[in-house]
Order: sequence, then C-alpha cells, then structure tokens
Amino acid sequence: MAKDLFDLPTAIPSEPAPIINESWGSALFHVLKDTLRKLIFVSVRTVPFMLLAGLLGSALVESLPFDFFTEIETNPWSLIAIALFGTLLPVPIAFDVIMANSLMSSGLPSGLAMTLLFTLGIFSVYPLMLFWTYISRRVALTLFSVVVVMGTLGGAFIHEVEARQTDLAMNLYDATLLDRIKDFQKDPKGTTQAIVAEECQRSGKRQLSGSVQNKCVLV
Repeated sequence: MAKDLFDLPTAIPSEPAPIINESWGSALFHVLKDTLRKLIFVSVRTVPFMLLAGLLGSALVESLPFDFFTEIETNPWSLIAIALFGTLLPVPIAFDVIMANSLMSSGLPSGLAMTLLFTLGIFSVYPLMLFWTYISRRVALTLFSVVVVMGTLGGAFIHEVEARQTDLAMNLYDATLLDRIKDFQKDPKGTTQAIVAEECQRSGKRQLSGSVQNKCVLV
C-alpha cells in the first residue's frame, strides 16, 4: 500500500493533446449551427402537439353548452380531475393564462380556473414520456404527482379565499340592509328620502331620464 501520494502510479499520456486551430468566428458558427439544429429538432416534435392541443381545447370550449362551466361544482374530485387534465395537456406557457381566463369568463369557478393556471405550461404528457423513457419512471411519476398535488392545493386555496371574501361581503350587505330596515321602521319618509338622495348622488355621472332628474332635484 502506498504511503505517499507520490508513490501512486500515474498515467502519463504518450502523446500530447492535439491543438485545434479554430478562430472565434468558426467556433461561433458551429455553436449557432448546432443550436439551430437542436431547436429545429425540438420544434418539429413539440410545436405540432402544442398547436393540436390549443385547437382541441378551443374546439372543446366552443362545443360545450354555455352554462356547462357554471354548473361545475368546486369539490376535491373536480379539483383533482382538473389538475390531472391540466398537467397532461401540452399547452405552451403563453397560452395557459389565455385558456384559464377564457374558461373563467365562460363561468368556470375561480378555484378550478386557478388549478388549470397552476398546472398548464409547467408539465405535460410530452416531458412525462421523455422522463419515463430516458431518465426514470420514478422521476417521471414523482414530477407528475408533484404538479398535480400543487395544482389541486392551489385551486383549493383560491376557492377558500373567494368563499371567505364572498361570505364577508354578504354579511356586510346583510348588516347594512338590516340597519336600513330599522331606520325605515323608525322614520319611513326620512329614510326613503335619504336612500333616494344617496342613489341620485351616486348616479350623477350617468345619463338619467328627465323625470328621474326632476325627482333628484326635488330630493
């Protein structure tokens, strides 16, 4: 056993490494050429799937009834289903916001829309196949599961926040309405005039009819 590092056997190359005489311009040309070749390789295999996914998604949204999305309830099963759908769908990063906004405008609850926003563009079936084939099945399933879980939790969080804000607004409205009812019971005429005056003041910037304007002037 060697007692010193210098006693260890060393491998000395018999011939020195060849010196490549290449200019900066030639090196840059080869780098750009190789980058362009790989970009074309990736584009040919991904862009058609992305366009097809966008086309199918748009066709799905247009073919469904208008009130379809308004009837979907936000529950754990719907959140998981939307998260699975969004994680597998190959949508470019630029289109995830557009798709989530379009579905939300069509009546999809904000919790489910945010689940799509959290999952679209991050992962899809294409990288899942690449990880599954070339790296590891465990890594592919782990990444897929992480995106699904994070999307589900994110959508549930947004749904809970919206529900609490809605309850707070409704409670505030109920309290205001009860106060108005109590005031009306004490002084019906004065309360009515105060309500009309407040509404006339709020609608000052709107175009009102002549009769309404005359009543507002009288108030």
